[in-house]
Amino acid sequence: MRTMNVNKTGVVTAMLVALSGCAAMPGTPPGLREVGMERADVPPRKDWVEGQRVKVVVGAPEGDWPAARQAQLVPLLSQAVQQAIEESGSEVVDRSLNTSLKNEMRLAEARGSGNFDGPAVAHFAVRPGFSKVSVNSIREERGMLSKLIKKNEPPTYDHRLVVEGRIRVYEIPSMRLVETLQFKEEHKEENTSPQMPDANAKLREAFEKAYGRVRGDFRNLIAPRGAIVKKGIAEGGTFFQAMMGRDHKLTPRAKVKIYSYRGGQETLVAEASVSKYIAAHSCWISVDDAKAVGRIREGDIARLAIDESMLGKLKVW
Repeated sequence: MRTMNVNKTGVVTAMLVALSGCAAMPGTPPGLREVGMERADVPPRKDWVEGQRVKVVVGAPEGDWPAARQAQLVPLLSQAVQQAIEESGSEVVDRSLNTSLKNEMRLAEARGSGNFDGPAVAHFAVRPGFSKVSVNSIREERGMLSKLIKKNEPPTYDHRLVVEGRIRVYEIPSMRLVETLQFKEEHKEENTSPQMPDANAKLREAFEKAYGRVRGDFRNLIAPRGAIVKKGIAEGGTFFQAMMGRDHKLTPRAKVKIYSYRGGQETLVAEASVSKYIAAHSCWISVDDAKAVGRIREGDIARLAIDESMLGKLKVW
């Protein structure tokens, strides 16, 4: 009997794609008919119309705390920030801030505004840092009665550690401070050791917990985005073409939020889902809310919305 060589992996993959009905594919929704739409008050940034990835300059973490050096928290914070950017579909373009950019950020903080006239290498600048990292151990003072009762017992020590930091995100070239994300974690324990046992490991654990609380917010600030350039009606409803796609790590059913600049303010106008029609630098998104459909304009910005369920484990160990 003759046997046939079958690529089982390929067959299984093809079956899963066929059954899922939501595998990414190029093209447009069936029967799509393009319709016109009103233009945004403020034209979008050229990069968002061209489907470019978000580029981020990352500065070295600030805050020279001895306990942070001892526990190697500075490289952990740097690694965590860069990991969040890259996993979100954005791009780290420089791992060290040049002096002029650093100075401009400080001036912008003091004045409330600024402008960077250097090379347009990125869309955002990130300044992570620690505002406090400490481990303190205090010997418990015993009263007269306690001294008599516990005279044969070793002294007791109260230990407390604190990890406190921030991540500042600036927009380039305006140097507008987009947001400051602050994180903090404390740990207390009591024992007979003059120093906190495994202090460095506990500092790293405290950092992971503290940073983990703002990780999702940080990823949303620098998440992939693209301009709305087309509107169409198809059998499945109303669709909009946004200039971000596979290269931005978009997948079918991913959630998107659409923002518009109106009256000088960035306003959330609609929420949408990514369809299965995803090209390298663009995709078609669907909006179910009929009222929201009417609020979306050509040139509004669609931004990938990242929730906690999309985040993998923090890899800083």
